[in-house]
Amino acid sequence: MERPRPAATGGRIAEGSAYQFEFAVKTTARDGTISTNFVDLYKADCFALEAKDAADGSGTGKLLTKAFGLVANYAKDLAERPPYLMVLDVGKSLIVWDRWAGTYGGFHLGQQIDLRTLADNADAVALLRDIWTDPSRRDPRRYAQAITEHASVALKSNLGLALRGFMPIGNGERYLSSMTTLTSARQRWLHRRNRS
Repeated sequence: MERPRPAATGGRIAEGSAYQFEFAVKTTARDGTISTNFVDLYKADCFALEAKDAADGSGTGKLLTKAFGLVANYAKDLAERPPYLMVLDVGKSLIVWDRWAGTYGGFHLGQQIDLRTLADNADAVALLRDIWTDPSRRDPRRYAQAITEHASVALKSNLGLALRGFMPIGNGERYLSSMTTLTSARQRWLHRRNRS
């Protein structure tokens, strides 16, 4: 996997790379003042990550909640909001949020990944691989569109068969076949077509 570039030497000035540490983001406060903040790790079209090193014990949750607030605010000021936000508790856990529903939601909606047992968690490894290399693979809208297209083809096929007299569709009945019924109807139609 490609490695991120560090920020330029001589300060925290970002180099403008699409994948780098300390990515500069200009943010506008409520009073209209503009300041430059830095996303700890950013990969365009993939994610923005804020890292903290929380000491064990009390305050960890508060620190990670604050980190989520920071990275969520930085994401609002990016040219394009990344599909994923992440908060890293160095060496302990990674919390992941996606915006496939339109928003990242609140802190409590994050998926927590225990880094100490990551090697034993194939689902988490696959998720992280997708976040880094192809985030759209996890977009549920992608599957919804494919299902809609598949259903449309099936319904058109059913209507075509019904109009040829192979399936009942009249008398106010609504007919929505399962894929099994569709397959057997197609087989009957092909059999009749092949005999003639």
